[in-house]
Amino acid sequence: APGVFSSAGCHQERRMISCGIWPDGKKLVAVVLDDAGRAGKPILVPRTERAAESLAIYLTEDLAAEIVIVDACLKERIGRALVHSGRVWVAPAAVVEPIRHAAALSARTTAAMLARLPRIPVLRSQLRRPASDPRQLTLL
Repeated sequence: APGVFSSAGCHQERRMISCGIWPDGKKLVAVVLDDAGRAGKPILVPRTERAAESLAIYLTEDLAAEIVIVDACLKERIGRALVHSGRVWVAPAAVVEPIRHAAALSARTTAAMLARLPRIPVLRSQLRRPASDPRQLTLL
């Protein structure tokens, strides 16, 4: 998506719809940020195959959102449902967990934080796109 000038006019910022997904017990917590960075109400879904596939379709096809998950979720149903979309970013737990614990973030706030990572250049550099074929290695 092309950049647009911020209201301050000083720098360009990237506009996008993004979503962070965080596992919380038997459910997933998803928080969608609109293109202005405003968070919507959290979406809570059970950690089942059907719910993961429905959430993935909603986020990638209906909203065309960029999705951020933590690397451990790649092995879960939601990760498998998202990996072929080309819209998922993976945040390393080694980056997310210390922030989450130091700030005592709830699952909802953690999901919102994940959704913000692609919008922050220094943190976006910590994200990676997963290989769509699990046998394929990510080279950089």
